[in-house]
Amino acid sequence: MKRSLLLVEDDSLMREFNTDYFKKEQWDVHEAENGKIALDLFETTSVDLVVLDIMMPEMDGWSVCRRIRAKSDVPIMIITARSDDDDQMLGFELGADEYVTKPLSPRVLVARAGALMKFGRSASGGYPYQKNCGPSSVTKADGSRPSSAPAINSSTPHEKA
Repeated sequence: MKRSLLLVEDDSLMREFNTDYFKKEQWDVHEAENGKIALDLFETTSVDLVVLDIMMPEMDGWSVCRRIRAKSDVPIMIITARSDDDDQMLGFELGADEYVTKPLSPRVLVARAGALMKFGRSASGGYPYQKNCGPSSVTKADGSRPSSAPAINSSTPHEKA
């Protein structure tokens, strides 16, 4: 089955270059040059993944991420030149599943997208690899658990707020 993605990038050369690589790997690519076009395409097109730049005209990627996440659990990968920790944390807080800084090889981008799809969100909003994992806990290198470390139950998928 062919996978589909929305590639949101204002740099036309970068967008074309990345699109070519995704198409070589059998992805159906829908392109948007700004946030407004991206949201219009997202409303009318079914996609399995959103690859999203942050610094764009019309509407920035932060706003696009926030609006998509409010409606959908589709995996979102942010690709941007903004590498500051605070920017990365904001991306994850807004609902991004992956945050990748530029420059980035298109080959690596496609590989990361494939990995995200393999381990991405399920239709229930959780992550498939977390289902049926059972209880786990924080452990030290020697296998013991610190008394202050709470047990973590990973068997419950993440749910949308």
